[in-house]
Amino acid sequence: MKDTIERSIYFQAPVERVWRALTTKEEINAWFTDRGIDGDIAVGEDMVMCFKLSSSDETGRCRAKVETMDAPSHFAYRWLPGNLNEKPLDEVPTTLVEFFLVPEGEGTRVTVKESGFASLPENLMADAFKDNSEGWAEVMESFRKYGESWNKQSTAV
Repeated sequence: MKDTIERSIYFQAPVERVWRALTTKEEINAWFTDRGIDGDIAVGEDMVMCFKLSSSDETGRCRAKVETMDAPSHFAYRWLPGNLNEKPLDEVPTTLVEFFLVPEGEGTRVTVKESGFASLPENLMADAFKDNSEGWAEVMESFRKYGESWNKQSTAV
């Protein structure tokens, strides 16, 4: 079983611009979630990302806790793959989602890395890895398209 998912994208935009797109509610809501974020995006804070479930018009809720905001190069949070679980995040197995921003040429390379699938309960591990692998491909494509709205050319890698 693989433990890590990794995807990269390149933006012809300054690292500060890309950082803002990753760490502000208004911008995250434009490319990552389709039903918004509850809570604050700050180290130690809990937030809930809300998504339209693909199988219905219901809202899925994924809890996360921000771990790192090292502007403008590293943003990380822990989350519980799947729908909302009411237990505190520190009492359940989570995966770690990290965004690394690296200036490259006149733009910025963003790499998202999600790790920790091996720590999930065996009955969730394979489905969570498969779902999130597909999900990160979709999310990064959405992020790339959002970056195009900055009047800069972006390319997925």
